[in-house]
Amino acid sequence: MLGGEILVRDGGTPASRRVIVSAKELESDDTIVGDPTVAGAWLTIALDGATPTEQSFPLPSTTTGTRRPFWRAIRDGFVYRDTANVNGAVRELRLKLTRAGTFFLKASAMDPSDPSGIVLRPPDPGTDACVQLAISGGDSYSIRFGPESRILNRGAALFVARRPLAQDPCGDITPSGAPTRR
Repeated sequence: MLGGEILVRDGGTPASRRVIVSAKELESDDTIVGDPTVAGAWLTIALDGATPTEQSFPLPSTTTGTRRPFWRAIRDGFVYRDTANVNGAVRELRLKLTRAGTFFLKASAMDPSDPSGIVLRPPDPGTDACVQLAISGGDSYSIRFGPESRILNRGAALFVARRPLAQDPCGDITPSGAPTRR
């Protein structure tokens, strides 16, 4: 997937870490294959640099204690919402393909109640990153931010990569239990 940004912020404590991913590809030839409302999905983020880190977040299709599902179908796509961090640090994820052919992926992760919720830290300095959403029983979608992307490093506090210029799969970052990439 082309176009987007990843931001990884570390406020000094594990509970203050934040990850935000956004991607928007105009006139995409991608399609959404699979239904995360049935089998869930995995979001995997890999950061490279002086201190590389990688983390996979399960996004199950099960329901919360209030019987509301975490995943729901929306017009042209799907939304995952877990604001209480029942399943981990990912609070919201949107995957959408408009009728005009614009492909969107947006995700945010934070878990102030669990110090081990996010192990990702700015790679200090960072050189590249890769984000992959893998729908169980479906397809996977990658965003690779490489040296050709705009990279911003602020020590151990902040890593931002913007505007990848080429489509490139993430390589071997599929977590155990997640579907294999196609």
